[in-house]
Amino acid sequence: MAGYRRRKPLVSYEYGTRVYAPSEGESRYRVVATDADGQRVFAKFSSEDAARHRAREIEGRLASSVLLPGRANAPTTVGGLIDRYLVSLSSRSTRYAERQEYLLRMWVRPVLDVHALSAWTPSDSEAVLDRARRTLAPSTVQNVGSAMRALVTFAYKNRWIPREADPMWLVRYSPTAEVQGQAIGFIPRSSLPTDEECDRLFKALDAAEQATWALAMRLKHRSGLRWGELIALRPIDLDFQNADIHQILRLLSDVGQVNIVTTDDVKGNVTIRMRETPWDQALDVILRSKGLGMAREGNLIRVAPQAVLEKEQEAEIARQRVAVELKPLSTKLVALSYASADKIMPRVQDMLSPRGKVSVDERTNTLIISDIPGNLALAEDLIRNLDTQTPQVLIEARIVEARTNFLRDVGIQWGGSGLGSSAIGNPTGLAFPSTIGVAGGSSDNLTRTDGLLNNQASSPNYVVNLPAAVGTGQGGALGLTFGSVAGNVNVNLRLSAAETTGSVRILSAPKITTLDNVQASIEQGTAIPISVVSAAGVNTQFIDAKLSLTVRPHVTHEGSIIMSLDITRNDPDFSRTGARGDPTILKKQTKTEMLVRDGDTAVIGGIYSRNTSVNYNKIPWLGDIPILGWLFKQRKETDDRSELLIFITPRIVNRQASIAGGR
Repeated sequence: MAGYRRRKPLVSYEYGTRVYAPSEGESRYRVVATDADGQRVFAKFSSEDAARHRAREIEGRLASSVLLPGRANAPTTVGGLIDRYLVSLSSRSTRYAERQEYLLRMWVRPVLDVHALSAWTPSDSEAVLDRARRTLAPSTVQNVGSAMRALVTFAYKNRWIPREADPMWLVRYSPTAEVQGQAIGFIPRSSLPTDEECDRLFKALDAAEQATWALAMRLKHRSGLRWGELIALRPIDLDFQNADIHQILRLLSDVGQVNIVTTDDVKGNVTIRMRETPWDQALDVILRSKGLGMAREGNLIRVAPQAVLEKEQEAEIARQRVAVELKPLSTKLVALSYASADKIMPRVQDMLSPRGKVSVDERTNTLIISDIPGNLALAEDLIRNLDTQTPQVLIEARIVEARTNFLRDVGIQWGGSGLGSSAIGNPTGLAFPSTIGVAGGSSDNLTRTDGLLNNQASSPNYVVNLPAAVGTGQGGALGLTFGSVAGNVNVNLRLSAAETTGSVRILSAPKITTLDNVQASIEQGTAIPISVVSAAGVNTQFIDAKLSLTVRPHVTHEGSIIMSLDITRNDPDFSRTGARGDPTILKKQTKTEMLVRDGDTAVIGGIYSRNTSVNYNKIPWLGDIPILGWLFKQRKETDDRSELLIFITPRIVNRQASIAGGR
């Protein structure tokens, strides 16, 4: 063997595997390597291709050696995974371990502590980061994402989750930089090759008679394996009847090129038959069937009963807790500028150790924190991210109301009188009746009825009396009188008409400024006295007729504003009164929630109403005669229109300051 150390190998690989040509007097090629457990590996092959193939196989196993442990003792929840991960940090620096423990406890545990490990998806990871983004600066959010990625990597190493089920798949947690207007720092999903593109690649490899590469690319595409892991794959066949478990573990140790150490509690026989099964999967199944688990310790796989491994983990966690309890405490004063110290104190207390405590100095708005140095730095980082300017939002509401009124009233009055009598030179020629008089039955004492030559006014004696509502400021009327000189025959006609058109536009624009997530209201109006009759008598109550705006805004990270709105406009209507003259209240109200971008205007409500009517007053039967019927009826037409629109415009007053503070 010493000769091989002096000769130059045909080829050397990244992890130290070497292939040597046959020496003098030999016909076989040699492969020399050091496996993941530090053991020397020697193998002989009759051909160079076979030797190189074996060398590449060993290199692949070395590249993927961190993934060799099985899943027999896998945690069931993300919280259990975090506990085991923190135990594994005992070999790392204290500051690193404390920071990882804080990030996982503050941001991952509240969301995923009892979440099933097998059901952990990228959407769950996004939920953790979204929660962190609400209060943390981008750099601290990146630390949370890095801690989750380290947790996932730890699960990969122990084969507790498959690599193809990456819970951090395309989860973006690094601050995005821009180069020439293009975002960098992560690979967008749209940039990844589609299944159709991969299929075209596989077909091209098949057409080029590259069967090995085609198979490898298909397997890598579907499983997500790295090249080293892909090379290390080698299924085996197992067929044992009542075999000692130590012999089977020894066999798997040779096949997998790993070191397996068992405790004295590992005993029993195994009956198993497997075909084309990877050795590590076979090891996982065998251990679970016997209630065993395994733990990786450096380059070793230690096999022990599952209960023993769990007790060891609990003991390690207890040891770390004792180590934390023995560390000396320090005190730090942190003054707050914007947030209230008594409201921040509970959040700071949650991240301290059991020995840590925090108090508030109300006069200076300062937190007094005592704990181990590592937790003090983390607490100060949290306070710095929470003590920022709260966005202020100006809400402007515009209520536009337009009214149009139209009234047309057309009426007619006509009648007369006739008198036949010998006294006035108009005898009837009859003994009886010698005097005849005919006159209308209604009058208004306005129109002349005594002929054209008499200045004295008398009753008009109308036969049809259907006038329009005219008078001063209400319309006009035209009266016609026809009569004889003697006044024994008179005909009176009076036409009246009125038309009213009105247009009213009312604009109300209440404004109010409030802090993010703080409800505010503004109102203006009057109190209307209303009489209430009861057994005790008449009491007066006051009803508010007012314009009010109530709003609770919330500023999102994208700069939009979510608002809960309640807008009310109540007006007294003195045209409609009760029995005691009390006015009615016209009520208009809208309640809604909406999302509007900063500075944009949105229409949140609109009401359009139109009331039309046409009324006729007429003499029965006579008013129905075509054309002539207009002499026997009155027509009244109304058309009332109203339209109400409500606009809302939110603006962030201190946008730049709130963004600089980490919003």
